[in-house]
Amino acid sequence: MKNAILILGSNGLIGSSITKNLKEDKLVLSVDRNSNENFLNCDLSKKKSYDQIFKKIKKEKITIDFVINCTYPKFKKKNLNPLKINEKIFLENINLHLKLNLFVYQKFINYFLKNKIKGGIVTFGSIYGSMIPRFEIYDKKILTPIEYNFIKSSIIHMNKYFAKYVLGSGIRLNTISPGGVFDNQNKSFVKKYSAHCNNNKMLNSEDINGIINFLISENSQKITGQNIIIDDGFTL
Repeated sequence: MKNAILILGSNGLIGSSITKNLKEDKLVLSVDRNSNENFLNCDLSKKKSYDQIFKKIKKEKITIDFVINCTYPKFKKKNLNPLKINEKIFLENINLHLKLNLFVYQKFINYFLKNKIKGGIVTFGSIYGSMIPRFEIYDKKILTPIEYNFIKSSIIHMNKYFAKYVLGSGIRLNTISPGGVFDNQNKSFVKKYSAHCNNNKMLNSEDINGIINFLISENSQKITGQNIIIDDGFTL
């Protein structure tokens, strides 16, 4: 059996960087939508997609040691003004994100337990899962939607809940909460954001790779249920 790391949401900004980094010396299986380079193309918000993953790894005689969940479904519509929230869209956005993360924990924890694998799951929260946005650095067009805070704080607590539930199994579950990652945002916003950082810059997607390397290594065997913030001091 070949051992592999499974990356969910491998086409995104962070997912693609992690995939490229790990592929240098590990077997990496990338799962996302619409890419010729993916191990599997599927919609991870649907339960049947996980059956496809397990069917394929069984066929190809692969054992998954770690799952890195970089998924981030696009909001159907952003509620930028919290005083004028459309409650239906608000709940649909929350449901979409939390449902997908619930699927990941349920499916892969059961996989690890069934196969007696002391594997792990790394998922992504955000600094805004632990703090309120700095409203002063945003304008009305790019203000962080209120759902984002609720979703990310819930993901952080979901990770802790499942980590405690499987305590004693050897399975490690951790969350990484990055600060803002540069993605050609408005120059004015980048300047305002960067003023709160130790190096006066937003993060680059590659800044996440070091902690990923650590969390999938034997050096992190005693780390589980944690929310690890990488923000260059933004939250101070």
